Amino acid sequence: MKKFLCLPLLFFIIFISGCYTIPPATIDKSNALQTAKTAYVVINPLVIGTFQNLIYANLQRRGIETTVGPMSDKPSDVDIYVTYVAYHSWDMAMYLKSYTITIYDNKNNTVIATDSFSTGFFHDFANSQKVTNMLMGNMFK
Repeated sequence: MKKFLCLPLLFFIIFISGCYTIPPATIDKSNALQTAKTAYVVINPLVIGTFQNLIYANLQRRGIETTVGPMSDKPSDVDIYVTYVAYHSWDMAMYLKSYTITIYDNKNNTVIATDSFSTGFFHDFANSQKVTNMLMGNMFK
């Protein structure tokens, strides 16, 4: 009888808890990310929010001199550049559904690190700054 009482409780806990996924970051074996001194954050005009500012602040805290702007203004002399894609959805309020940050080597335009966040059917209302810091932290390990 106890098993039958625990099963509905388990489903209820899963239902009310927020579920999200952050797979391990993909990081190139070159040392380009750890040796970067300058960066450029490419503004994604299709994304709602100020994700470029969150990424900018995170890079600055890491001692990387960073500028922000459109892809057309990307300087040729920065070490790395960063792109991002974020999707929002509605559920009583707008929430962050998925978010991917990709870092490129500016010399050869190859991906040197990427990490992503996504929510499932049961989700919480993730804080964009915390998610940005978590994704960037995973890539700069």
